[in-house]
Amino acid sequence: MKGLFPKLARFTHGFSGASQVIVYVEDVNDEVPVFTQRQYNRLGLRETAGIGTSVAVVRATDRDTGNGGLVSYKIVSGAEGKFEIDESTGLITTIEYLDYETKTSYLMNVSATDQAPPNNQGFCSVYVSLLNELDEAVQFSNSSYEAVIMENIPLGSEVLRVQARSIDNLNQITYKFDPNTNPQALSLFKINGITGVITVKGQVDREKGDFYTLTVVADDGGPKIDSTVVTITVLDENDNSPQFDITSDSSVSVAEDSAVGKRVALVLARDPDAGRNGQVTFSLTSGNIGRAFEIRTTNGTYGEVFVARPLDRELLDHYTLRIQASDGGVPPRRKEHVLRVNILDVNDNPPVIDSPFGYNVSVSENVGGGTAVAQVRATDRDIGLNSVLSYYITRGNEDLTFRMDRVTGEIATRPSPPDRERQSFYSLVVTVEDEGNPSLSVSRQNGPFRAKVGLGSTVGASLAPSVGCERGGKVPGVMFWGLRVQNCCEQIWFRVDVWSCRTLPHSRSAGLIPHLQMQKIGVSLWGGVLAAPALLTGWVWKDSRHCPPISARGVAGAAAQPQFIHH
Repeated sequence: MKGLFPKLARFTHGFSGASQVIVYVEDVNDEVPVFTQRQYNRLGLRETAGIGTSVAVVRATDRDTGNGGLVSYKIVSGAEGKFEIDESTGLITTIEYLDYETKTSYLMNVSATDQAPPNNQGFCSVYVSLLNELDEAVQFSNSSYEAVIMENIPLGSEVLRVQARSIDNLNQITYKFDPNTNPQALSLFKINGITGVITVKGQVDREKGDFYTLTVVADDGGPKIDSTVVTITVLDENDNSPQFDITSDSSVSVAEDSAVGKRVALVLARDPDAGRNGQVTFSLTSGNIGRAFEIRTTNGTYGEVFVARPLDRELLDHYTLRIQASDGGVPPRRKEHVLRVNILDVNDNPPVIDSPFGYNVSVSENVGGGTAVAQVRATDRDIGLNSVLSYYITRGNEDLTFRMDRVTGEIATRPSPPDRERQSFYSLVVTVEDEGNPSLSVSRQNGPFRAKVGLGSTVGASLAPSVGCERGGKVPGVMFWGLRVQNCCEQIWFRVDVWSCRTLPHSRSAGLIPHLQMQKIGVSLWGGVLAAPALLTGWVWKDSRHCPPISARGVAGAAAQPQFIHH
């Protein structure tokens, strides 16, 4: 009972009468505080509510008086350190930040206690639900993503998929590339804003870029977005052929005496592919006649052409080499380049006189000056100045009876004519020299040049070009020993019977060779060559061991000594 309530009492005792008595009942704390509601609810408290935010007010009453009617409030349980209550007013406030993603609601038990013994208590519950807000950051499942693709991948091909989530899970997460992403990467790839799938939208060429970095942003509409880095590596495909550089030699000149192993040309080819696909090797596919050259590959880029065999311009003055550059791909890709190698002349060929055994002419004595006697002709396989020839009489013309045209090689008499009585024949040595540096030359002995006489003269005039051998001539039978046929490989000794116009064996014991008919052949004395237009027939013997002795003058080039035979 709370408070004091007066009571009137009437007493009688023998005599009648009346009196009023006031009785005061003293309160005893026998009432329990009673809340106005058994449960208080606060629905939709923002999870972002700051500290000190009012949540709810509870109220309890106690009918006792005095301290027994005074109530204090206390959160008995369920606050979890997030809430507190004013013990006098019953106001519940936040004392810590709330997080919907951690806990979505709270159910607290609140007590109201009076202030007098036995301190009676009343209880109520307070239910607080939080409102989910976009306060959590979006997070990608991976901090970074990596992908490897082949170049020339078809448009629309999927590269990879990025994925992010938000604990709030309130809105749809959307994806996009960061605007600061490399423009080239943005031109090649695109991302689906809902699924996060990155696909190819441009032609991927490794030679233009083999590594791309994309920054992807995920956003759920809240204040806290997230981003991740996507790296895409482009693998090489053998889609490029080697390309010869413009600095590659296409035409070179090489001296024909270049040493084997000398480098004569350099080509350069590059392949923009990677790895073995970009490694270039060189080979000679055609034009390498006689395998005169070889090519070596250096650093997978350079092709060095070397001389592999001795060169000879006179055999081949140029080569057209087809050089092939191949990469290491499977299958390999190839490119060809043409290299022309010009062989430069070196003065390595001496002049060659047309007549290898000399020239044989006869000239009449007392001919006029300037009469052409013979013309020496020579050739030189070299070219240019190396083949320009000059002709000289270098021996046998000590009396200057003849002169020689340096350019044409013509031998002619000088104003002072030859005199047979003074000298019956000449053996001239002619030297032909080219204009090379150093110059090369060749010499040939020409002659004998004999003075022309009629039949019946000395034997030195016999068988001259203008003299025929006639049977029954007036010349006594004369034998010449030590004669040879100039177009035979070995000395074939025989004798000529001028009287009978026959060639006879000089020794019965010598080896016999088949009967030989010679027409307009050269017949020589031991020291020089005569032209014999007559028909010479007979048995020819080739064994010189049985030849009669030759006089010293005959060996030196003079006429052989005659032997006269009378019939």
